[in-house]
Amino acid sequence: MNEAYWAAIIGVGGTLLGTILGFVLGKITCGKLYVNIKTKDEINYDTQKGKTIYMLTLVIRLFNAAGKNKIVSDVKLLFDCPSYPLLTVSIKDLNTLKIAPYGNSIEDVGINNIMPKTSVYINGRLDLEADKIELVEHAKNIYLQYQNARFHTCKKKLSKSDCQQFLACLMKE
Repeated sequence: MNEAYWAAIIGVGGTLLGTILGFVLGKITCGKLYVNIKTKDEINYDTQKGKTIYMLTLVIRLFNAAGKNKIVSDVKLLFDCPSYPLLTVSIKDLNTLKIAPYGNSIEDVGINNIMPKTSVYINGRLDLEADKIELVEHAKNIYLQYQNARFHTCKKKLSKSDCQQFLACLMKE
């Protein structure tokens, strides 16, 4: 009876240890999504209904380092200012720009399915009103906010060089 007792305990302990180890290793080896943003040097202006809107063209590179597909949708930039409220700005997809005689239309960035170990480039446009420029210039951190396949909101902090290039482009104007 003593041997059967120890064999059962070792079996249960091995099962629990294998389950915990598999869970932990699955979380550790999970790949990441890397983000780079490059801005074009020009900013266009548009005055609509008495407001000046700055249109900043940018290219977003999303690299999936995981071994499985990543879904990215509802892409926005989040500006974190210490003394101001958070500012969230939607990114418009330049590939959906429709020019018509009665006006132009452009849609937000849609759903992107990123294959493993590949990059996706998004040609986008950021529309900022003139009164929001001050909030953006005081931003200490800039995040790319998106929703994943399970509709969880995720944030990726942009690198210092991307933030500096983005803010330098705004300061020129």
